[in-house]
Amino acid sequence: MPSYTSDLVDKTFELLTNDPALNARVKSFTKGDMNTARKIFPFVSVGNVRYTVTPRTAIHDMYSYSVDVLAGTHCLAPGAAFDGGKTGENGILQVCNAIVSALRGSTLDNFLTLPIREINISVGPGPAKSSFLWLATVNFTAEKMVQRQV
Repeated sequence: MPSYTSDLVDKTFELLTNDPALNARVKSFTKGDMNTARKIFPFVSVGNVRYTVTPRTAIHDMYSYSVDVLAGTHCLAPGAAFDGGKTGENGILQVCNAIVSALRGSTLDNFLTLPIREINISVGPGPAKSSFLWLATVNFTAEKMVQRQV
């Protein structure tokens, strides 16, 4: 994996951990650890990077990345882990909205060639299918033009 792939994870992690709105909603940030068993809720974890390489010029390649950001919420009040309910808790919907707001239009401090535009969200109940645990994957695509290494 090229070193700029790990740089992408680091810069995404830095962006999310430094976002005030997201930081106010999340207790735990990690990268590369998608295991929900040991998490402090609500959490955000950056990981699952996939990429393709497309030659663009005689000396440049375009790296097209797909990055998953996993989020989770847990609350014993029925439904609050999903939408916050009337408890004032941060539900998975609020956490996902904060992640999207932080990512949308970012170039990760000019690391990316183009700003992040395509962001998809998948939300579902945790493994026990209860209303107490909700998990989400926020997936974004990013592109970086690099000089071909010979």
